Amino acid sequence: WQAKNSSWTVLQDFDLKATSKLSFNFGIKFEKKDIQKKYDNPYGVYQTPAEWIANGGSYPFPAPPQDVTQGQNRAYPEDRGLYLQGRFRVTDKDILILGGRSDHNSAYGTATTLRMGYVGNHGSWGFKALYGEGFQEPTPRTLFGEFRGAGSDPNLKPEKSNTVEVSATYTSRIFSV
Repeated sequence: WQAKNSSWTVLQDFDLKATSKLSFNFGIKFEKKDIQKKYDNPYGVYQTPAEWIANGGSYPFPAPPQDVTQGQNRAYPEDRGLYLQGRFRVTDKDILILGGRSDHNSAYGTATTLRMGYVGNHGSWGFKALYGEGFQEPTPRTLFGEFRGAGSDPNLKPEKSNTVEVSATYTSRIFSV
């Protein structure tokens, strides 16, 4: 079951400390893929179990697939992304985080996601409140595998998700809760 795929990616991340209280992370991404949709799957001759036994348990396996690509069996998606996240130290004990990301996929369009958070440490107490969003495109295997019985579906769409996390901790010299 041959699949000939290739991709190349260019990423660049930056860190900028604007002041002692404010810093930024930002970056860009570009990815270009050349994906085979269906596997190159040469089929051998059909044999019934009785024929297989009559042939002494031997089977004339097919020749391996040719090492060529077929244009009608290819996909060429491109991904472009840009993100920015800021971190602001309100006090020595409190930090606010705010970020956003925009990704554009040639097959699915543009998705914008957010990230926000608060982290605080006050004596023995620690507090955290975070919110984040995500966007995940289907993998080539789940889109273009040979058949639905293997879990493939060319009609799959990207998944969107979000998460919320809130926590409080207390730490003393002998225990942590």
